[in-house]
Amino acid sequence: MTQKIKLNPDICYLLGAHSCSKCSDNSSVEMSSKDESSLERFIKIAIGLGIEPNKLLVSKSQRPTLYTVKFYNSKMRKFIDTSMERSEHIFRYANIYTANYFAGMFDACGGADERGIYLYGPGKRNIMLIEKFGFHTSHTTKVRIRKAESFITFIRKHSLRVQNIVHLPGNERDLC
Repeated sequence: MTQKIKLNPDICYLLGAHSCSKCSDNSSVEMSSKDESSLERFIKIAIGLGIEPNKLLVSKSQRPTLYTVKFYNSKMRKFIDTSMERSEHIFRYANIYTANYFAGMFDACGGADERGIYLYGPGKRNIMLIEKFGFHTSHTTKVRIRKAESFITFIRKHSLRVQNIVHLPGNERDLC
């Protein structure tokens, strides 16, 4: 990993996924999810950045079933930390970078239930960023997104988890 890291949509996805993780240390980059396909995308992005496959640590917890992928790379971690400090400036437009960031967040800590779309533990900075784009939230134990249709429409091309759990009206032909 000798090349300079530049921001692209895949790295924005990695940033979003990592921003929802509760890292036990300050030197790893990790993603936790119930969905294995989201973790596969995280792994592909990490390998694309030059992380060797044998350096990726995969673990599984039983209650609830949660998979975690992490790797240690000081250069990547420093890039993530500085990007997170500047997230208000990086993600100021509704473009593919922001959509991938929100998709990474949703794939890592999001879901849907009978009450709507939610994010579990995204952090204050991420909540403010979501609010900035007009996706208003309400706070309980989970952060619920009030305008779920517009949020899902914004991230659906970039999130793997949205395709598995959400059915949008007008896609009836997709069910055949």
